[in-house]
This record gives sequence, C-alpha cells and structure tokens, in this order.
Amino acid sequence: MMRTLLLVLLLALPAAHAEEEALLPDGLKRILSRNGIPLAQAGIYMAWGDGEPIALHNLDRPFNPASAIKLVTSMAALDLLGPEHTWESGLYAAAEVASGSLRGDLYFKGGGDPFLTNERLAWLVGGLRRRGVDDVAGDLVLDDSLFALPPPDTESFDGAGSRSYNASPGAALVNFGASFVHLHYMDGALTVFAEPPSATFKVTSKVRMVRGRCPGNWRQRLQERLVRRDDGSAELTLAGRYYTGCGARSFHLLAQPDAGAHAAGGVIQQFIDAGGTFAGGWRRGELPAKARLLTANESPPLAEIIRGVNKYSNNVMARNLFLALDESDDGPRSLEGRASTPRAWRSTTARGCRGRSASPRGSSARRCVCTTPSPTGTSCTPRSPCSAATAPSGPGTAASPRPGGRG
Repeated sequence: MMRTLLLVLLLALPAAHAEEEALLPDGLKRILSRNGIPLAQAGIYMAWGDGEPIALHNLDRPFNPASAIKLVTSMAALDLLGPEHTWESGLYAAAEVASGSLRGDLYFKGGGDPFLTNERLAWLVGGLRRRGVDDVAGDLVLDDSLFALPPPDTESFDGAGSRSYNASPGAALVNFGASFVHLHYMDGALTVFAEPPSATFKVTSKVRMVRGRCPGNWRQRLQERLVRRDDGSAELTLAGRYYTGCGARSFHLLAQPDAGAHAAGGVIQQFIDAGGTFAGGWRRGELPAKARLLTANESPPLAEIIRGVNKYSNNVMARNLFLALDESDDGPRSLEGRASTPRAWRSTTARGCRGRSASPRGSSARRCVCTTPSPTGTSCTPRSPCSAATAPSGPGTAASPRPGGRG
C-alpha cells in the first residue's frame, strides 16, 4: 500500500504567502503559552499528508532548525540505506581456543551500530561463554577503524563536557557512549554503581547518609569529582549528602569522551560478570584477515532505529546514522566526507518538490513539501497529520544515554 509523506528539507525557495501566518489554532497557542514559548519565537508547519494545511505560523522567518535537522538525516538514511538496513558488531579471535581458554587476543569489531545498548552488548559477550570460552589470555583489541574521526571534544558545544548529549560518535558505540550512575538506599545501606558495568570506569562513594525527605535538588547536594585519564579510563568520586527519603535515584554522565574506551570497558566487564576471566587490558588495532567470528549481534532495522533518534532527539545516534549514509566505498567514514551525501540526496529529492517554503533570507530551516511514497509505509497517510516545528535554540537539545530521558 502506497502512503504519502511530508518531508522537511533545508532549501532556498520563494517566500510563503502572508495569509498563512494567521492559521494557528487556539489549542496550539495554549500549548505554546503553557510552555513559556512566545508566538514570535516559534515556527510551525502542520498539514495533512495530501498537503491541506492544519497550522502555519511564522513561515517567513528564519530559524535555527535545531533537532528538526534529524528528520533530514533520517529520511536520507531511509532512501539511501533502506528501512531494513542493519548494523553488525562482532567478537573475533585469531588464536585457538583450547580447554575453554582463548590463547591470544579477543577482537571487537565495531560496525557503527547507533543502538548497541547495554542489554545487546551483554548478549553479544554472553555468546563467548555459550561458545565455551571461559578465559581470555590476551588483550581486547578494539577495531573502530570504520569511522575516521577527530579526537573527541565534548566541551566545544556548550562547555558541559560531562552531559550525555555531548557524546561523540564511534564505530564501536555502546549505550550511546554514556553511563547511568545509580544511588540505591535500602535497609539502611547505600549502594552506588554505574551502568553499563565497565572495566574502564570506576565509581567511588564517600557519600554520607542523612535522615530526611528527598529535596528536589538532591543531586546538587552531592559533590562530584570526575577524573579522566590519558588511556581513556575515568573515575568518579561522589561525596556530600544523600537523604534517606530519596530511595533510588539515577543521573546520566558522559564520563569517557572516547567512545572506544567506553566500549572496551563494557566488553571486558560483561565477560567478567558472566563468569569469565580476562588476563589483559585493551588497545586499538585492526582485525586480522585470518580472524574468525566467535559471536555477533545484529541491530534492529533502520526503520526502528530512527524512532529512537527522533522521538528522544538522541544526538549521538543521529551522528552515527549520518556517518553510515554512504556505503559505496570501503574506506573509513568521516564527518566531512559524508557531508556531501545528504547534500546530493537533498538536491536530487528536491527536484520533485511542490508547494511553498519559508524565507529566502539567510540561514534558516526552510521547508519544501514533497509527496513521496513512504519507504516504511507507516509514516503518515493522506489524512493523518505530519508536522514540523522549529524555534531559535541554544545548546539545550539534550539526548539521553538511552532513549527515554534527557541528560
């Protein structure tokens, strides 16, 4: 069954008609007012799949597209990769396994999966134990050469380098590159631990328990000291006060800017937690041609992945997805090299555009309404609403380490 889809593109097209500005239902006005958003600071386009407008506001004003740009990345991915596209992560060995012992290094080959969660990593590593591997005599060798990226700089965006939405992409990206820190008070004792468990990230608690109700600013009552080392490992020391009434609480943390160090620590610790022993440390290297696959994990299809990208505005998932757009060559993928792919896709797609767009002035989230068959058959129908809204934005588009919250 063919369905229609409204697509938001960044295009310079003629200005919208002024009469469209008046089409803003009272219900939407109330929503904006309740959230403290002035009408002058919002740009809204909402229409049925057949193009009939529902709400139009400030179409002639330039806006920063902010996280609405993820829609463009997602649509390009659906067109270029296909909705059934998946990513594979694997653990390999070049040495023999004898009497339950891998007598050499264990290789972790990252495939650029944007959704390799802690649970899926545990299943991947558990495959070693299911294959009869009880201990690893060598190192974990991480091959994340699929992406050619500059050193991570988590401070450059907004100076909040420990916020999870500043995580850097990686070919071996685990749990969105970030950690949960859990504080759990029960039966008179406080337990503090990190998730996912990691051999390269340690949490030490010097927190003092205090009787009383949990204050709204409970995290501000803690003192956090995060030490990041040159080898990619990190240690968080928590001190201060934690109230008995708080029970179980958690917060997100980008402890390790190096996505590879974060991933390597997760693989090693998951293997140990599954009952294995690991003799070595970790380092980067390339997978040998003679290596054989021990266990692998395949991601959900792209059509499912993009739901997490857009519903929870997950920045690092979107960046990994962007890096996957061009698979026409075998070389490493870079942010600069892949930038040309969505531009070329946009140019090709725009040829079939019809309808109106926003301002031709300056840099803005300009739109072009295109009616195209939906690759997934689920996005929107001719009489189901599709929408896009943008607003001038600062650096506050936070993405959770796991879809479902904000950092």
